[in-house]
Amino acid sequence: MAEIFHGRVTANAKTGLPANGTWVSLPALPAGLDPMRRIIIRSGGTIEFGYCTSGALVQDAEVFCTGGATGNLYFARDCGVLDYSRITVRSTSTTTPFDVDVFSHARNDQAPRGM
Repeated sequence: MAEIFHGRVTANAKTGLPANGTWVSLPALPAGLDPMRRIIIRSGGTIEFGYCTSGALVQDAEVFCTGGATGNLYFARDCGVLDYSRITVRSTSTTTPFDVDVFSHARNDQAPRGM
């Protein structure tokens, strides 16, 4: 099992500055990796994630989960096998952006125990 930590993105709040409320793409995958990955996210606040257009203000494709990573940095959510290159996130808060940590595994790997 080879877990990759892709880094941290800030999920925009839904109101406020013009950029806020927009969907944000996950950090780019390393070259040559299959985009179908087992994705694990962790966030300090509740987020939405799904296949929405990066930079868009509205839900224009599909949201898989609201609540994201339970709003607690000590817990993570295994999102299952998804097309990593299409995943976007945003904060459910109207005032507070949240950092989102992103991990992934090859589609045939199992997630770490406890996730």
